[in-house]
Amino acid sequence: MKKLSEGIRLLFPAQPLEHTRLGSSRVLEAAHSWHVLADPSHHALHLPWVRACRRLPAGLRAQLREHSWAVRGYLPSFLEAGIVHPDATLEDEIALIRALPADQLVPELVLTLADWPRDDDFADPAVQARVIAATTRPHGPALLRQVFTSPETVRDQLLSVITRYWQACFAAEYERIEPRLHQAMEDAARSLATVGPLGLLGGLIPEIALDPARRSVLIPRSHHHEVALAGQGGITLVPSVYAWPHVRITCDHPWPLTLTYPADPLTQPLTPPLSPGQLSRQLRAIAAGPRLELLHLTSIEPRSTQELARLTQLSQAAISKHLQTLLTAGLLTRRREGYYVLYAANREEIRTFTQTLAWQLNAPSPLLQPQPPNTPHP
Repeated sequence: MKKLSEGIRLLFPAQPLEHTRLGSSRVLEAAHSWHVLADPSHHALHLPWVRACRRLPAGLRAQLREHSWAVRGYLPSFLEAGIVHPDATLEDEIALIRALPADQLVPELVLTLADWPRDDDFADPAVQARVIAATTRPHGPALLRQVFTSPETVRDQLLSVITRYWQACFAAEYERIEPRLHQAMEDAARSLATVGPLGLLGGLIPEIALDPARRSVLIPRSHHHEVALAGQGGITLVPSVYAWPHVRITCDHPWPLTLTYPADPLTQPLTPPLSPGQLSRQLRAIAAGPRLELLHLTSIEPRSTQELARLTQLSQAAISKHLQTLLTAGLLTRRREGYYVLYAANREEIRTFTQTLAWQLNAPSPLLQPQPPNTPHP
């Protein structure tokens, strides 16, 4: 069992938002899904995708198996080259990867086949011989010899498999999950604005351990490494559907600091966040036209009783009664601002309500659907 102090510790500066970005990558998401196919026993939530890929052409399935050494454990960091280019197509990302120098490819390809220090001199024939002797992977020696003699050829073979895999099936799958990834980034942006990076990453426990006193997080690994974000040019957080259940960190030179984590709703509990009784009370609270309208109006901006009366053409007494019902159900918040009391929709409670209702009805969560233009988001 690892000690709590073992792993990669990320030290956040006093103003962490200036050093935190969000990103996504088509190539990386395809690689994560390929990892699922290479070792499905650790990815029970993705078994439907494993079953669907049984229909792939036999030749492509053979290629995926033959090259699965590149994604089975360690994913090469060069696959992340497109993360900082959110509008990049698959072809754009592949072009970025092809532009990388060979000396950056070799350590990453070595790490997929052998547990070896990345900063060793892989141009040294003696080092190459020791690495080849140390690998225990099937066909590892032959693969490593090819990595040392022609890393660009190995890279191009992998990119060819990813391209064919994308064209055969994953382009359609990415179109399906892209709204989910965008929603995950929107949710992460809200969390960053309210609770900061530590609050956002705290939801990844037990994969990540928080240390608020040091403004740091610890990702348990077999080696110890401290990384100060301010000295690394910041960090890019990458939500991923197919990374589940892994949290992956890239923190070694020359690669940008990147943390890939499982996107909601895959990390959500299997039980609903509200009990049936709580859900029923909230359903009763909004099961009236005036209260539903009040909830809509207060979701746009905080409003006073007087303003709501003007907007709805109801009396202030009727408005107060309806507001009290919504407050009791937890769907509203209120605060005093000078003479007025302002009411606002409780976004977190509404989020929990919609998630629970979707779960109860065995329907996709509305939070995963693309939002229509100019529609307030709970």
